[in-house]
Amino acid sequence: MTSQQIVRFLDAQKDLDTRLRDSIQRMHCGRWPTWRARSFKRAASQIIEVASPCRRQQHDQYVVLRWFWNDRQCGLMMRDFGTLREAEAYKERMVSIDATQPDIRA
Repeated sequence: MTSQQIVRFLDAQKDLDTRLRDSIQRMHCGRWPTWRARSFKRAASQIIEVASPCRRQQHDQYVVLRWFWNDRQCGLMMRDFGTLREAEAYKERMVSIDATQPDIRA
């Protein structure tokens, strides 16, 4: 995804916390982006993303990023995968961020 596509996606999320929106944009755009987005998906109070790191030695590594927000907090959970197929399969799993301790097991 290009920087413009990411900004358009974020602009469409009207209930997204401003601090979280700025963090997502900062991690993907600008001179030294951290993540190269492969796909974004919106869930209730989460944005689920499959990305690859921009500056790591392993070019075949993928990460599922779960950007979340609720009335108490906003944040990020992430998990590494070796293949795009594994990452896409994990992206479809639902993770509750409102639980006392989120279940992030495989």
